[in-house]
Amino acid sequence: MLDIAPETETILAQEAVREGVSVDTLIRRILVPRSVVALPAIAAPSGEEMRLHFLALLALPKEEVVRLNAPSIARLEAQLAEAAHATPEEIDQAESEWEAHKRSLNENRRSTGEGLLYPDLQP
Repeated sequence: MLDIAPETETILAQEAVREGVSVDTLIRRILVPRSVVALPAIAAPSGEEMRLHFLALLALPKEEVVRLNAPSIARLEAQLAEAAHATPEEIDQAESEWEAHKRSLNENRRSTGEGLLYPDLQP
């Protein structure tokens, strides 16, 4: 149970009505992106942070998950549209860069003693 002032409760209820959502959904829109869902962009999140991130996403209404992911989805769709017009040379270059990236990931994990992400890839 939340211990909030009656005035705050009234403001939340009015805002929820204005947006056409429940008070619970309104609070989630405000708090969740600022806490668990908004993973830090600089540091790599830990396994526990990722687990909490996905649990938080599962608790959100589908519309909210779609809203939170809209920028990423738009970027991916733009990349797919751009890739549809790629020349064979651009495709070869992209595949070469991807292979180099995978090797780099493997090398980093090898140097820290972690399991390889791409064990079938030759160094």
